Order: sequence, then C-alpha cells, then structure tokens
Amino acid sequence: MPRTGGWVVARFTVTLFTSVLLSGAVAAQSAAVAAPRDTTWIRTGGIAGNYLFGNREQAVLAARAGVQRKDSTLAVRLDASFLTSLSSRDDGSLGLDRRNWIVSANADYRPYGRTSEFVFASVEQSFELRIDQRISGGIGEKLSFVRDSVTRLDVSLGLLAERSVLPQAQNSGGLVPPTITASLARLSGRFRYLRRLTTRVGFDHVSWYRPEVRDFRRHLASSSTSLTYLLTKRTRLRLAVEHDYDSQSRSRGARSNGNGNLIIGADSRF
Repeated sequence: MPRTGGWVVARFTVTLFTSVLLSGAVAAQSAAVAAPRDTTWIRTGGIAGNYLFGNREQAVLAARAGVQRKDSTLAVRLDASFLTSLSSRDDGSLGLDRRNWIVSANADYRPYGRTSEFVFASVEQSFELRIDQRISGGIGEKLSFVRDSVTRLDVSLGLLAERSVLPQAQNSGGLVPPTITASLARLSGRFRYLRRLTTRVGFDHVSWYRPEVRDFRRHLASSSTSLTYLLTKRTRLRLAVEHDYDSQSRSRGARSNGNGNLIIGADSRF
C-alpha cells in the first residue's frame, strides 16, 4: 500500500511523542510540585505557515494570540487562532482550500492543586469541516500527575453543551434546507504532556476527545504535537503537527472528516 503524506505525518507524530514521553517516565512518577505563582498578565502571539510549489502551488498561513493571568487561586486565559490555505487550480487560478478560526476562554480554580475545577467556552468556524458556527461551554475537573519546572502531565474530564449551525449536503432536487441548527451535550476528555528537554528545547502535546453523550460514535477529536526552540527570552521557533477530526463532516459535504497541518513558525511572549 502506498504511504501517503497523512500516513507519514501520523507516524512522525507517534514516534516523536513516544520517544519524548519515555524520556520523561521517571519524572512522571514523582509528586507534583507547585509552580511559581505568576500574578502578571502574559500576552502571547505567533505566526506560522508553509508553502508548496511545483505542479501545484499551495500556501498555508496560521496565526494565534492569547492573554492569561494566573495566581494560586484562579487562572484565566483567552486564546484565538486562525488558519487559511490557498492552492492553485487547473486553470491557474487560486482557490480557497481551508479557513478556520476559534476563540476560547477558560477559568481554572486552584490551578496549582493536584485537582482543580474549571469552566470553559469557545466559538469556532471551519470552512473545510463544514461548520458555519459552533458555540460550546461547560465545566470540568483536572487531575495533575506531575507539575514541576521540567514536566507537566495532566488529564481533564468535562461536560459541555453545544449549539452548531451546520450546512447540509444538497441533493439534486434542492429540497434539503441549506443549514440546520443542532443542540446537544458532549463529554470532554483532554490529555496534556509538556516537557522541557533542554534549556532551549521543549516538547508539547495536547489531545482532545469529545463524544456526544447519546452516541459515542459521533465525536470530535483534535491533537497538537510540537517541538519548540527558544531563540531569546521572549521568542521561540515552533514546529507543529496538528490534526482536527469531526465524524460527521462528510455527511455535510466535506471531502474528509479530518484535516492535518505540519507548520513552522515563531511565537513571542510579552
């Protein structure tokens, strides 16, 4: 069977994640250590992308920004990200392949504790996964296994309500409504592993799984795996593999239920 680009990216991600996770196995067995209390506002921003040329040209541009504040009682965070992709057509023109954005907010009570409660909310849109608008919010609990100056390992479980405006695949008779509004409840699970490999190199991995409460076969999933290299005190290079999955996208007319990115960029903190 031919090895597609998606297969290569998936194998690269699994291999990278496994090797780094094993390197932190000993640290993961230690007790969690409270991190220094940072009560100042931290702002982050980053830009990334890639460009392919040859028989077909494709350009991907991604940007993200965020602000957060944390102390021993409460941590609050607001994040926004945007990605767009253009590729050449057979007639030489450029067409939109992908465009998605998401804005999310969360508040975490007792963020340095072994367990902590949190609330979260988000609004998003995705051209390629056929999501006109998706608004969600909920509550959850986080369990930290390791939290020290080198390693962070935690899992989160939550329950959320969701309301989506979704386009529908049209039949030849044009009898299908152009959009529907769906409201439902989901469970939410997150796994996060962060590790500082050297004074300059870091590894981050976050995975989400969100099945519908009534039918676990209908689910959302996402993952992000990245290597970072600290250039200065405030700036770092970032190589990331990201993937989003919606089990119902093809039923709405999308070409695939999932999309992935391999992007290179830079982040700053100020």
